[in-house]
Amino acid sequence: MHMVSEDSKSPVLDTKPVDPDFKTLIAKEHRAYDYDDYQIICDVGQGISLPPGKTKYKVMMSINDYTWTTDGPKEYKDGYCRWH
Repeated sequence: MHMVSEDSKSPVLDTKPVDPDFKTLIAKEHRAYDYDDYQIICDVGQGISLPPGKTKYKVMMSINDYTWTTDGPKEYKDGYCRWH
């Protein structure tokens, strides 16, 4: 959608649809809507100098719409957690 506005006493909203050829050109030039498969390996080992008070921290990893959360730590003390 293309929007135009002008400073006037009685503004009028004018909209025009985007040209489909433009959408195709942008998709080809910038690889829009192309998805690649990736394999991700993440190793969460330990956290140090964590804020005091809470001891059983979990770690959350997010990429786009995917979210992973670790289990509780295997070892924990005030300000320290170890997950494996």
